[in-house]
Amino acid sequence: TVKGAKVLLVEDNTMNQQVALELLEHSGVQVFVAENGKEAVELISGTPFDLVLMDIQM
Repeated sequence: TVKGAKVLLVEDNTMNQQVALELLEHSGVQVFVAENGKEAVELISGTPFDLVLMDIQM
C-alpha cells in the first residue's frame, strides 16, 4: 500500500505539477513539490522520501 508514503514531485511545468499532485493525493500519499533541482536537493537533505518523481527534461 502507498497510503501515507512521502513522495517528492519535481516538476517545473505548472499544469503537469497540478495533474500529478491531484493523482498522487487521491492515492493517499503525502506529496511535497519542488519546481527545480535545487529545491529538490534542499528538500531531500531534510526529509526522507519513499519515492521521488522527477521530470527528466527540466
